[in-house]
Amino acid sequence: MFLERIKDITTNDGATFTLYALKVTKSKLLATRITMEPEDLSLFSKECLKYLVEKQYHQKDIKEYPHGIPKDHIETLTATSTLVSARYQELLTAVSSPETNNIDISNYNAYVIVSTIGTKRTFFITMKKPLKNYKHSTFLGMETSSNKFQKINNKLLNLVFHFDCIISENTCHFITLAAEPVFNLHQFHERQTAACKELLLTGDVVDTPGMMIIENYLKKPGKYRSLCNFDQQKVELFSQVNPTNKAAFEAKYRLSFVDNSNGTCSVDISTEEKLRAFIATITSKRAIDFDNNLVETPVPFKAV
Repeated sequence: MFLERIKDITTNDGATFTLYALKVTKSKLLATRITMEPEDLSLFSKECLKYLVEKQYHQKDIKEYPHGIPKDHIETLTATSTLVSARYQELLTAVSSPETNNIDISNYNAYVIVSTIGTKRTFFITMKKPLKNYKHSTFLGMETSSNKFQKINNKLLNLVFHFDCIISENTCHFITLAAEPVFNLHQFHERQTAACKELLLTGDVVDTPGMMIIENYLKKPGKYRSLCNFDQQKVELFSQVNPTNKAAFEAKYRLSFVDNSNGTCSVDISTEEKLRAFIATITSKRAIDFDNNLVETPVPFKAV
């Protein structure tokens, strides 16, 4: 359905397009309209969508957010979800009442193309600055009257064949994680991560030095939401490991545990390889198949 709706926009002669620059911060979401010739914006938008649908989107599965790192799939989240509803309404307000007074859009860090067909609107968000400034570099453009290249000193509108998030039929489709700041989703990741770390510590699943290892790992690029999909039941299960049943847990989950002085056992995450294995286990991305082989996937396994 998602692809069909996008394809319809590329072929619908009644589709109109409006372009806005976005200023995305943690505290607010502002928009201001960028004026283009309607024919030029329509042509760009339709060519862009046609290319992306044919070359990229048709190869991707649709998964529910948060699923994993969007690479071979697109993550969806309803706009009425408590995770995004407030900022979604803020986005609607921003494009309905855009900033108009002496706006310098060089400070805006994203842009959105809004497609309208009848009463239905679709939002195409790109987390790139809409203006490119060549003040400190050289850019040449063709002067049609003289057929010569002339140096361009002014700012140029820079639209690309790429979207980070598409909002259609009140559903947010995350093509990449770059659009998460639009909806302040970092707060969700922080809450989930904090809940997971508390369970790990209070259950002696990870000791204090181990928690420092996890903290450092989460600071690495792209790792900040590694714990967000944690399985609470599995974490609580690991809190039951002790010297007596340790061998059974190690055999079942292919993890190592170390004895603590209080009679419990903590998971051994002394190397990054062991840490990644443990995180994959508690986020259901690592399991033993029916042939007793260890299997890992970039997205969580689902019970059947």
